[in-house]
Amino acid sequence: MKRKLLLSAGLCLTAFLLIPFLSVTFAGMAGMSICFLLFFAADPLICAVVGVLAGTDLPRLWWMPVAAAAAMPLCFCVCVAEFVPELYIYAAGYLLIGLLAMVITRLLERRKHHDESRAE
Repeated sequence: MKRKLLLSAGLCLTAFLLIPFLSVTFAGMAGMSICFLLFFAADPLICAVVGVLAGTDLPRLWWMPVAAAAAMPLCFCVCVAEFVPELYIYAAGYLLIGLLAMVITRLLERRKHHDESRAE
């Protein structure tokens, strides 16, 4: 469980805080292009990965997709030093992606365990 938490936190901090901060600070006008790539490609993928990790131990890690989705707008607002309310729409989508990945992973885990118990 500790390893999953560290992996999730590292992914989220890198994609939600470090990369936007570096791109806004050093990339100039291209920095916003990098942020849009994050919004539409990397961030949804990271939320899906966090959901998969949470789905493997649902009773203890159910909160991880919620935390990942909530962290994205907060971290980005810190990077640009401005409140951007539209990011909460993205966060809602990321939450759905993370929860869907978590539920699918949980169902697949249960089916695998059910099939293994039937085989014995």
